[in-house]
Amino acid sequence: MLQNGEISAVSFTLSIASPFATDGKVQPWMALLLPRCDGKTTVADLFETAKQSGWIVPDTPAEEFSRLLGTLISGGFLQTEDSRLPAAAG
Repeated sequence: MLQNGEISAVSFTLSIASPFATDGKVQPWMALLLPRCDGKTTVADLFETAKQSGWIVPDTPAEEFSRLLGTLISGGFLQTEDSRLPAAAG
């Protein structure tokens, strides 16, 4: 989309192929958040980064942010030590 003479993203879709083909629409700011979900950065630190960067409103409840990450984990878009996707058969 063209805004103020600059191209800006208005939507993103995350896709995974396994274990089930899944797509999920996410807000553009999540393209900045997801690379920071590296397994080393805590959820609390990610939450603070999102607030300080203006990606989310400052009074967003921590529980709401945690639910968002939980949804990404349960959908297979993010992995944790406790929720790893099975290796692809090959």
